Amino acid sequence: MARPTTIRESKLLIKLGDGNTPETFSAPCGITTKSFNRSAEVNEFNVRDCADPDKPAWVERVKRALSSEITGSGLLARESLDVYEAALASDDPVNVQVVLDYAVGPRTYQGAYLVTALNIGAPEDELVNVEITLQSSGPVEPLP
Repeated sequence: MARPTTIRESKLLIKLGDGNTPETFSAPCGITTKSFNRSAEVNEFNVRDCADPDKPAWVERVKRALSSEITGSGLLARESLDVYEAALASDDPVNVQVVLDYAVGPRTYQGAYLVTALNIGAPEDELVNVEITLQSSGPVEPLP
């Protein structure tokens, strides 16, 4: 078996767009734990055997919707606070790029996201932490 090529955590970047033309994307400072999740919603149907309707039915599924969620957490960098606050306050989605930068070249996904949660807190005698959740609003697709 060949040894797999692994990718360091620092090579997964969550970049928020600034809304300008042309748009510039940058990763907020301080986010150290990141997650890029994609999922599908399905409708389920119980399909019975016509020749033997007493048999248990098999479930068939039809994919009906795709969605994505991004979460991040880490230390709150004062330089990033205005970016988080503006994205949370905005009624419009923020353009986001998720970049997985590995040895043979980066893979970038882009889509519009709404900030749905922004949590700031700190245990006693520790630095302030931040947690952010973004949910897609429309397609999230790989860039060519």
